[in-house]
Amino acid sequence: VGGEGPGKPSAILKWDGTAWGGQGSGTVKGLTGVSGVSGASGGTVMWAVGAAGTIVKGDGTGWTVAASDTTADLAAVWAGDAGDAWAVGARGQAVHWNGSAWKSAATSTLSPIRAVWGRDSRNVWAAGDMGLMLKWDGTSWGPQSSPTLSDLNALWGADGSNIWAAGSGGGIIRFDGTAWTTERSSSTAALYGLAGSSASEVWSVGDAGLVQRRNGMTWENRAGGAVDQYTSVWGSAANNIWAVGGGGRISHW
Repeated sequence: VGGEGPGKPSAILKWDGTAWGGQGSGTVKGLTGVSGVSGASGGTVMWAVGAAGTIVKGDGTGWTVAASDTTADLAAVWAGDAGDAWAVGARGQAVHWNGSAWKSAATSTLSPIRAVWGRDSRNVWAAGDMGLMLKWDGTSWGPQSSPTLSDLNALWGADGSNIWAAGSGGGIIRFDGTAWTTERSSSTAALYGLAGSSASEVWSVGDAGLVQRRNGMTWENRAGGAVDQYTSVWGSAANNIWAVGGGGRISHW
């Protein structure tokens, strides 16, 4: 997980199976998104992104600053493998890691892009303000029809036919492989994190300590924590869900 402290090196924490420990990030810029792959060709590769185009690369033991080809604030990153990753952010910015360098890619929008997730190198989705939804087809970014005007802050998929986006007002939409449709949320609180371990195990988190779990076709509230806001969630199974939020709060289910 990543974070920031005014005038101090940005925080990166690592769970070793027993406890959380700090790692040097190599930057004082605020970090807002992290993603990585392990055991793939090229070994462990982690990316964290943040303010003013900051991108740092981790190898499992340490972090170093990488040239990003942008000065835009970056909100999120998705890594497909050691040679394929996308970061997105302000002013419609998208930058692609091709295995040797980060390069900007045109998106045809100036709206903020807040989330990105991919199935493979030819199927990557990005979401943002006013229901913005974009898809990378391996060659270019193009718009997709979105059924919401909510600002979309989070994006996650189990496969190409089960992808969710969530955001302001508790808005949640799902892609079934053909089209995006709305789903009924259990709350109107803003959602900032979305993740799961399978199409039947999906979680979202947000304002006022909101935690939701998708149960079949509906979203239900789960007991959260004493935190003003959860900003991100990750899980590998129904009994291994992590959420992080304000004040350095880390919760586990």
